[in-house]
Amino acid sequence: MANLRPFLLMDKLQAARFREETANDENQLDPVPVRGGPHINKFVLPERVIFDPAFEDRRDAFRMLTVVSLDTDEAFPPEPPLEDGMRAAR
Repeated sequence: MANLRPFLLMDKLQAARFREETANDENQLDPVPVRGGPHINKFVLPERVIFDPAFEDRRDAFRMLTVVSLDTDEAFPPEPPLEDGMRAAR
């Protein structure tokens, strides 16, 4: 059964801009990479950030993004265990 949730979809550059523009803010935005499914290699934020008062000044930027429903089980599969001394790459 699909575990569908709404997300704001963006490319790598848009994700980097959100991170950079909120890096010094109390409430930071950190878009997550999609690791599976039709939107693999894109980045997302949960749609609920649109309605969060902490991000009110970013609403115009959010409106420029597409809202998609992602099956979270497909889009974010468990990461394989890391070998000794290795870190996951983003």
